[in-house]
Amino acid sequence: MNFFIEMIDVGIGDSYIINMKNENGTVRILVDGGSERKIKNVDNIINMILPHQGNGKKLNGIIVTHIDDDHIGGILKLLNHPEVEQYIDFTQECFIIFNDLVDPATISYNQGVRLKKSIDKFPNLSLVRTYEQNKRYEINGLEIFIRGTNKVDPIDKGKDIVLIDILLPIKDSIRRLMKKWNDKKKDPKLINESSLSFIVKYRDKTILIPGDNYYSSIINQLDNIIKPPSSFDLIMLAHHGANANNEKLVEFIELNKCEKIMLPLSKATTHHPNTNLINRILEHPQNQLFCPVGLQLPPSLKEKNQIVFGQLIEI
Repeated sequence: MNFFIEMIDVGIGDSYIINMKNENGTVRILVDGGSERKIKNVDNIINMILPHQGNGKKLNGIIVTHIDDDHIGGILKLLNHPEVEQYIDFTQECFIIFNDLVDPATISYNQGVRLKKSIDKFPNLSLVRTYEQNKRYEINGLEIFIRGTNKVDPIDKGKDIVLIDILLPIKDSIRRLMKKWNDKKKDPKLINESSLSFIVKYRDKTILIPGDNYYSSIINQLDNIIKPPSSFDLIMLAHHGANANNEKLVEFIELNKCEKIMLPLSKATTHHPNTNLINRILEHPQNQLFCPVGLQLPPSLKEKNQIVFGQLIEI
């Protein structure tokens, strides 16, 4: 397998490792880490890094989609772990994508400040903000090209390149959101709109990661990409499968002829995932929904043979 995802059990939250491999080596990027309040979350992340369960390869990059405990918390725990150098490869340059435009009105503000301080402790851990110009890294024989929301057409196509294409949020949106947070500190829509949404492309495969953002906004933003993908090989459900965040998703899946849908949620809640949304996705017999092993779904969904339970998804 050259391109695959390992989902990690962090309960109500997101965490997974995106893996890209060639003959020279592997690049592993951890996306989110679940809540800081659950000690087992960082243990489960570590177990996925170690050889007996995961690839036995250290992480080369981290993506924090937004400052909310069920995404940022486990990353904080990992970076402050006493044996962190066993899990992240600091012997070469590595990166963390994280928008550190935080102010005291934001949710999990304290966690955002602590994460920035944790990043600063590691000279080889490069902070990448989504609204900056392009960044390039040469890691384990692969070139990682991170294209921010200021779009520039990259690329030396003669190389084996991993393209991380940031869709949302743009810088002006982050600033507007922060002003509104002063009046609406608990507005979940504002929190979710701050979430990173991005595309990862490796060789001839492309995946779409929405974070907790809204597919209505993501679909509009795709029009701003230089040469947007004509199809996707895997699409992730936004915000743990909440209905409001996945408006237009079913039609988008059909349009892009995508048959693999990911739901990296290990513990269901009243609204996550939305049962009607899942049923609409699975009305098409070719579609498959990939979920972690421990996710308990309603009986009506358990009967669907298109739901695949496991930790690993090959792209």
